[in-house]
This record gives sequence, structure tokens and C-alpha cells, in this order.
Amino acid sequence: MLIRVVVLNFRRSDLTLSCVSDILNQSYRPLDIIVVDNSVQGSEEELLRKTLPKGVTLVCNPNNLGYSAGNNVGLRPMPFLDRPDMSLIVNSDVRFLEAETIANLASALNCDSGAVAISPVVVNPVNPELRNAVQVRRCPTYGDMLVANSCWLRRLGRLRHIWHKHTYQDLVPLSPERVYSCDSINGCCFLIRQDFLESIDYLDEGTFLYYEELILALQIKARHRHCLLHAGECVRHFQGSSSGQGFKRVVWPLFREEIKSQLYLCERYLRCGKGQRNLLRAVRIVDFCLRRAQMVLLDSARLFRQQ
Repeated sequence: MLIRVVVLNFRRSDLTLSCVSDILNQSYRPLDIIVVDNSVQGSEEELLRKTLPKGVTLVCNPNNLGYSAGNNVGLRPMPFLDRPDMSLIVNSDVRFLEAETIANLASALNCDSGAVAISPVVVNPVNPELRNAVQVRRCPTYGDMLVANSCWLRRLGRLRHIWHKHTYQDLVPLSPERVYSCDSINGCCFLIRQDFLESIDYLDEGTFLYYEELILALQIKARHRHCLLHAGECVRHFQGSSSGQGFKRVVWPLFREEIKSQLYLCERYLRCGKGQRNLLRAVRIVDFCLRRAQMVLLDSARLFRQQ
């Protein structure tokens, strides 16, 4: 079975080249590797053309298309490449720890005819403790979008169970011997059946960044299918590196995209009215102010210790 691997580059050719090297070291064959450059920088394109290994396809977008539209460039049919049976979407800041990861993901997905996509366990090297890590999420309700994605509402005593249920905390600690059935995948690294991608006309391009996993999960659930989480396979994700966002940094342009994506999901897939969307927008603005204040306090404390 042919697997196509799509790696989206955004002004981090160093990360992309390391990711491609990891993929080439995977045992699974046959693989087609496509690097899609969203950088809109001539220097990035030139460097990638010179340094990408032979056989890796490079496609350069004239504009930064964002996550879904950018990946779709690599996922859609190409006249010079065979149609794959499955596609693997990988962020450029993901590192594979074992040579058998792709092979084991493909094998597990093939064994479950009702599943359309599968993710490995994803570890952030800054916080490698799996017990507290969010891997995948249940398909959201409006309440989940409002509470579970809020840095303060989800900490309120009577609302904690919403976060707990939405993020599958009832399953942790994960057993490395198990492949779990779940609603969604982890967007930084997942394998998906090509026929399903074609049936939904590829990834929904209504968002530029964020919440693509939950949108895909709702599309999968609407077709009475499910996803898998392979707890025996693990990759390392340097979170925020590929988008240019430093770990735990809070900047308005990216936060604004997050809000826009949540509002799109609520309107398009949860059929939320204007009042519900306005409430969500207000809660998110409070979230931003609180997180910015926390960041300022942490920076001030760091500077004080250095004096």
C-alpha cells in the first residue's frame, strides 16, 4: 500500500529537512514524500530545492495558505505521482523516535475497517510527562468549545468534568499495549485513508490555523466512522516551532486565528446562533487578557531573578 507523506514548511527549512530525514529513515515502503512550502520566501524555496534529498517532491505556494489549504496542495492528486492508499500529514517540527512508527500505524489502521485515521502518542520535549498531556479530544458540543478551551472556565470546580471528558482524561494513564478508539486525531501527525479524504473533498479550508482536528472529527463522526490512538507509538513534537510561535507565548494575531477557527466550527458544524458565538468570543477575549497578564508576570519574575 502506497503512503504519501505531506510535510508543510513555513519559514523553517531546518526543521523540515530534519523531519524529511526522519521519514526517509522509516522502514515502511513505498513512500512518496511531498514538502509543501507556505513560506512565500524565495530564500526558503531556493534552500529547499538545493538540499532536499532526491525523490522528495517540493511544491511552493505563492501565498501562505494556512494549515488545511496548504496540506491539501500535497494531498490532492498530482499528475506525476500515483494515487496513495493512505496519506500521512506531519508537522515539520515532529521527530520520529522509532523506524517502525509509520509501518505500525498503517498496520493498526488496516486492522480496523471502521477507522479512517490514526495518530501516535505525541510528546512535547519541554514537558514529556504523558500523564498530563492532551493527545486527542472527543467531538465537541458548544459547551465543550466554551469551557474546555478556556484557561479559566475549565478550572472552575463544577466545570472541570467538561475538560476531563472532552480530553479523554478518563483513559490516562495510557497503556502502551493498546490501540484506543477515539473521535479525533492529533493534527501534528496522523495517517488517514485517502478514499475518506476524497469523500469529504480533503481538509476543510474554512480555517487558516487551529481546530482542524475537531472539524475533521465531526466530519468523521457524521459518517459513522472513528479514529485510533496508538499508545504504543510515540513521536516528539517541538510545539509551536513550525508556526513561529514560541512555547507558551501568547500573541494576538495567532490568538485571533484561534478565535476565528472556533467560531467557524461552532457556526458551520454545531449550528450555533449569533448569541452563542458572541458569548464564546467574549470568553476568549478574557482568556487572552488573562494569559497575557500571566506571561508578563512570568517575564517580570524572570528579569527580577536575573538582577
